[in-house]
Amino acid sequence: MSCGCMNHSGKNMAGHHTDQTEDTGGNAGRVSSSAINILNERYARGELSREEYLKMRDDIAAK
Repeated sequence: MSCGCMNHSGKNMAGHHTDQTEDTGGNAGRVSSSAINILNERYARGELSREEYLKMRDDIAAK
């Protein structure tokens, strides 16, 4: 039984990824939505400059 605890990388404590982010057909919108969420979080934490954020956002939107 899993406690549902996740670390900051989106993996549960057993090391299994809990979010299916691979594009296996009709998941392209879900993948880019997840990527945008991660990008927004990184920008909010100050890990990215505005220029880096905007370039990565545009790259994700182009997929």
